[in-house]
Amino acid sequence: MKSNSSYTFLSFDPIIERSFLKYFIDVPKNLYAQEKYYISPLDTQLYDLFHPKHPFFEQARTRAFVCLEKQTGRPLGRLLAIDNKAYRRFHNAAHLGHFGFFDCPNDPYIANSLFEMAYTHFWKERQLHTIQGPFNPSTNYECGQLVEGFDSSAYLMMPYAPEYISQLLESAVGMKKIKDLLAYTLPVTTTLPELIKRMSERSQKAHHISYRTFNPKKFEEEIRHMFEIYNSAWEENWGFVPMTWREFKHTAKDLKMILDPNLILFAKVREEYAGFLVGLPDLNQILKYNPSGNLLKFLWFFLTKKKTIDRFRILTLGIKKEYRHLGLAGLLYTKIQEQAFLRPYQEAEMSWILEDNSAMNRPLELMGAYISKRYRLYTKDFEK
Repeated sequence: MKSNSSYTFLSFDPIIERSFLKYFIDVPKNLYAQEKYYISPLDTQLYDLFHPKHPFFEQARTRAFVCLEKQTGRPLGRLLAIDNKAYRRFHNAAHLGHFGFFDCPNDPYIANSLFEMAYTHFWKERQLHTIQGPFNPSTNYECGQLVEGFDSSAYLMMPYAPEYISQLLESAVGMKKIKDLLAYTLPVTTTLPELIKRMSERSQKAHHISYRTFNPKKFEEEIRHMFEIYNSAWEENWGFVPMTWREFKHTAKDLKMILDPNLILFAKVREEYAGFLVGLPDLNQILKYNPSGNLLKFLWFFLTKKKTIDRFRILTLGIKKEYRHLGLAGLLYTKIQEQAFLRPYQEAEMSWILEDNSAMNRPLELMGAYISKRYRLYTKDFEK
């Protein structure tokens, strides 16, 4: 616990001391209530994430830090300190910690206090002195700090915060850029270049590539196919953390209610599963009507307004290593556009993609997609 004449700081384990979670959840609602493009997630999402039985916590520990306005008790700032043991093992990074869920007033004192407390009372105790983030709570969930594209709302499961947050991280906390994550936007009605079409047709015939959509009646079998591709497809990506089957299954079930089977594609090469693409309707177009984050209110809006959703996010695209030379990324992007064109979707966002992942970025640029948002990952060594 830390305090001065204006603020009090709480420190708690969000898994064990769940009675404090509401303070943590309410911070961005209080901070960004007047932000035109901020969309509040459902409270149940965070209560679920910080449930003791959530599979993420089989290999990780966290500690939450919250700044309260002393006079009113109103939560104004927050930070999650993360020890992702699975990440440290996979990347052989014994002294690497992470942070996430950083939301704060435009006040360097509060920003510095949150990070100083996290270092003193969590990272240092675990001998974690190099810190990276934001991860909410890993690369398999929301991550990155918005640094470009503040003139529109984020798509589903992508973060949004005002520009001063990244400025605080850089100027007040002393964070340095590691890497940027890109979000590409493509209108569904965009006419694909003839070169893309010819390449797709030629590759399909030469390599006996076929496609099919997701079968919700065989939900667990379908996500098992995805899981087998996922860890293989992403293992060489910067910041990747392998998901366990339990964690992958838990995440998929969270999205079951909102999925559109026509936006999920499998690619097969000679009947072998080679890759998949997951597109999700942009639920943020409905969540914007529900700033309270209340589940019951959201369900009413969902039932009455779900037909108004006209954009979707390509959440993930994975291709097994042995099939990457076939140009399957471009093929899957082409096919999903064809699927979306037959339905009420007008626009798609492909996010996120590493700024130096040319194998993914190049096909999108050839198709006419443009970078609409840029998210940044930061690092700081607290012992230097």
